[in-house]
Formats: sequence, C-alpha cells, structure tokens
Amino acid sequence: MERGWLRELNHANPIAWACLGIAKSYLGKPEDGFQHTLLARTIAGAAPFRFQLDALSCIAGTMAGELDKAVHLAEASHALAPTFAPPLRYLSALYAHNGHRELSFEMVRKLQTTEPGFSYDKLRDKAYPAAGLHRTSIINSLPARQF
Repeated sequence: MERGWLRELNHANPIAWACLGIAKSYLGKPEDGFQHTLLARTIAGAAPFRFQLDALSCIAGTMAGELDKAVHLAEASHALAPTFAPPLRYLSALYAHNGHRELSFEMVRKLQTTEPGFSYDKLRDKAYPAAGLHRTSIINSLPARQF
C-alpha cells in the first residue's frame, strides 16, 4: 500500500523528484535518492533549470558512491552554468579524489572568482555548504596545500 503523500505526488514534477531524492540521500538511502534525482533530470529534459538538477544529481551520486557519474553530472551542470558554485565545489573534491590535481586546482581558481577566499580548508569546514561531501571520505582526498 502506498503512503498517502506518495499517491499525491505529482509524478511529472522534476523539482519534487529532485527534492525527494536529496531528502532520501540525506536520510540514509543515497542509492534511492540518486535514482530519484536522475528521474528528475529525465522528466525535465532541457528545462532552463537543468543545471540545478544536474548539480543535485551530482550530490546524490557522490553520496551513493557513484563517483564517475557524479563527475559527469557536475561537468554537465558546470557547462550549463559556469559560475554556479555547487558543481565547482564537488568537482574540486572529486577531481582531487580521482588524482586529477590540476583539474581540481582549476575548479578552485574558478570558484575564487565568484567566491573570493575559497580554499580547500573552507571545503573541509563542515559549516561550508557541501554537506554531501562530508558524508563521504572524498573530503579526505583534498590536498593539504592549495597550490
């Protein structure tokens, strides 16, 4: 039997699916959450807010351990919205984790243009807006020194 709220969910609303996906990811079901965010992307198609869905899918994918897919999604979001900070934050960490230090440094430099003072130390700070990274060990891959 479906829960009442699930029956009432507008199954054609990509924002609802993305929000449900992120909520599930943070509530300990990142694999389900990731699938919901991917469904949101499919429903949205080429909507003007697609870059946000790509970024949310990157976050959920990172939390689900789907790191190659998370990189692809963050790159897609970044291509659509080059100054949107969330994919740059995740790419800086994901690239470092994958051993691509120069690409990681490039993302840091891009972030510094819109967010002066950005550094790996800020990304390590649990108060900084990258909570999904802190739920993984990826944050430990960040270089000790920035440059």
